[in-house]
Amino acid sequence: MPAIAFDIDGVVVRGETIIGNSDKMISLLLKEREDSKKNIPFILLTNGGGFTEERKAQQMNRILKFDDKELKIDKKNIQQCHTPLSDPKLVEKYRDKYILISGYDESLNAAIAYGYNKAIHVDELAAVYPKAVPLDIPILHPERIRSFVRDLETRLGKTMEELKTELHFSAIMIMNGVIYSDLTIQLFSDILASTDGHICGPRRTKDDPQVVDLFMTNPDLVWPYQWPIPRYGPKTFLIALSAIFKAYYGLDIEYFQYGKPEKLTYDYAENLLNNLAEEQGVEITRYYMVGDNPDSDIDGANRRGDKWVSILVRTGIFQGLENSDKHPAKYVVQDCEEAVNLIFRLENLS
Repeated sequence: MPAIAFDIDGVVVRGETIIGNSDKMISLLLKEREDSKKNIPFILLTNGGGFTEERKAQQMNRILKFDDKELKIDKKNIQQCHTPLSDPKLVEKYRDKYILISGYDESLNAAIAYGYNKAIHVDELAAVYPKAVPLDIPILHPERIRSFVRDLETRLGKTMEELKTELHFSAIMIMNGVIYSDLTIQLFSDILASTDGHICGPRRTKDDPQVVDLFMTNPDLVWPYQWPIPRYGPKTFLIALSAIFKAYYGLDIEYFQYGKPEKLTYDYAENLLNNLAEEQGVEITRYYMVGDNPDSDIDGANRRGDKWVSILVRTGIFQGLENSDKHPAKYVVQDCEEAVNLIFRLENLS
């Protein structure tokens, strides 16, 4: 039985607009789980994030108008850029250590839900040390600072003075983009350049190793949005951080990269699909990646060899007539509907 990984933005939706009859195709896959011949495991594999998987599933059900239907997308069908950070081995390593989170929406909630008990958002750290960021931005207004501090003290059960002593970070996790890049570059640099993970700790020299692990979860340079020209993506932050850190400290930043096209993300996707296949009582013979971005979706699938088949659609980043020159897909189709129909034909399921 084949398994399918669909990208979201540019394949299933653009913003909150359904594209390529994706709602009908996903509804079809959900309904045909009752047919042993078409019981196809699938996930929505996105470089986006910022939510718990449950909340992302709810969001997709709302956009696709599945809310009132019996068969819906489940959190088990969702893999965001930061979902691999929920791996039990990784969580166990940092469970009771301070980790610094950056990201939109509910990124901090997602980290806490994964089991990172001492996760702190970079905006909260700025409230603890407002003079470390000499910027006039909304989150550093006095009332916002007081609110952040109250929440932090309540959640961690520590006074502010205790936190200022204890906040030695073991890891930084960029869950999904950065809101205030100036603030974040400054605080990340302070911590990555320390010998003990503390914002005020001793500065590293060229002989000192990096003691704080950095996890990047979205390597997209650009992404599709409700605009005719692709918008800059989260990778631009890493480019800026690395350049500034190198210019000032003379040091390179070491980091772990997740997100498409990285191996770690496709490893996790296979595990997710295999778990679904086991629940559905089928065995996977081939994996299909349906994506719009040659640099992430297609490159990632092509790196996996023959067991993954890449299908490029023209409804997002890629809109060429032929194929991508840089990362050619195995097949090029117009949209999500054509992609699913192609898979059915290739697998003799039509």
